[in-house]
Amino acid sequence: MHTSLRVDGANCSICFTETLEAPAHLDGVHSVDGSFEGPCIDIDHDVALETITATIRAHLHGVEMFANEIRMVPLESAPLSVPCSHSSPDGEWRCGG
Repeated sequence: MHTSLRVDGANCSICFTETLEAPAHLDGVHSVDGSFEGPCIDIDHDVALETITATIRAHLHGVEMFANEIRMVPLESAPLSVPCSHSSPDGEWRCGG
């Protein structure tokens, strides 16, 4: 199965890249690719999508204001109706909506 997820709110490209590695280690995940600029993640898998999204949620955080503090919050991913097009002819990363 192929799933593309949009992950809005990611604010650190290094954390995003490290997050791509987490679902790649799950049994039943065949490949993971993503774009911080998208921001989206493409996954080929045979494992339940809920397992993948829980893994992403556990690794990727954004920030939000709470009273006078900035705090880290987990990010929710949402399936895209159009796949990410990471391998476009011009080499640009794009995500569908």
